[in-house]
Amino acid sequence: MEILKKYSVLVLLVLGIASCGEKEKPVALSPELTAKKLSMTVSKVLDKDVSVYLISEEAIEGELIAKALNQASQEIGRASQIITLGADDAKMITFKFDAELDVENVVKYLIDMKKDSS
Repeated sequence: MEILKKYSVLVLLVLGIASCGEKEKPVALSPELTAKKLSMTVSKVLDKDVSVYLISEEAIEGELIAKALNQASQEIGRASQIITLGADDAKMITFKFDAELDVENVVKYLIDMKKDSS
C-alpha cells in the first residue's frame, strides 16, 4: 500500500508539471461588442472549444464570430454562434472550432460581431 501511495504522488507530480507547461490562451471581446454594451466575465478554452459568459446591458441580436489568432494576429480559424440577449441578460456561449484548426498555432481568441449582423 505504501508503494501505491508513492507512485500516486509521483504520477500527480508529473501531471502537475506537464499541465504547467500549457499556456493559457486569452479571450477578448472586440471594441465593437463592448460599444454595444456587451461584457464578458468568464472565458474557458478547452481544446477546440471556447466558452464565454456574456452580459448585455442593452438588447443584442446577431451572429457572433470567435476568431482564432496566431502570433502575428492573423486569423487562422473561425467559429460562429447566433446570439439573442435582452437588456440586462446573460448567457454562456460556446464556440466549436473545426477539427482542422491547429490549436498549437493559436495564441489568442477574439469575439466579434459578424459584419452583416445587426
